[in-house]
Amino acid sequence: EKGIKEEEREKKFGEFLEEIEKVSSTKEERRHVAETYKQYLKTLAKSERGTYLVFLNDKRKAIKRTDIPKLLEEDPEFYETYKGLFTKKTRD
Repeated sequence: EKGIKEEEREKKFGEFLEEIEKVSSTKEERRHVAETYKQYLKTLAKSERGTYLVFLNDKRKAIKRTDIPKLLEEDPEFYETYKGLFTKKTRD
């Protein structure tokens, strides 16, 4: 069971890096965000259910799933703009 979860995290990390390639301008920037994301994965078990982690301007920001409709209402392009930077915390 633990092996499967690790594999899934690694897959998500790979997908995340692909998205970062698209939005980050420098290799150093991408590395910084990737390191932050690795730290996030380590604390995944402690995070609140239904919380998304979004990287905006090199800062980590948690957004609750319930906040998404409001954000979309304020800015319809919000999800399209940042969807590649969303990671959903789920529990089995």
